[in-house]
Amino acid sequence: MTLEQFVRQFADAIQTDPGSLRPDVRLADLAEFDSMGRLCVMSMIDSRFGYVIPADVLNKMTTIGELFHCAQRGSTEV
Repeated sequence: MTLEQFVRQFADAIQTDPGSLRPDVRLADLAEFDSMGRLCVMSMIDSRFGYVIPADVLNKMTTIGELFHCAQRGSTEV
């Protein structure tokens, strides 16, 4: 999966327009990235990457791009 595809999948998971998102967008700035949005993103990462991202790791992520690279690695390194 490319970063561009991830951004589209992320947008779909939090039910927002993918055109409004970029890899450098801060997760904390997205109103849609609330508790339900986080669960949807966790589910998307699990289904697309086969990686169950722990909530504490997700909470350490600051941007969409950083989250993508973490999901790609399947790693808990931040």
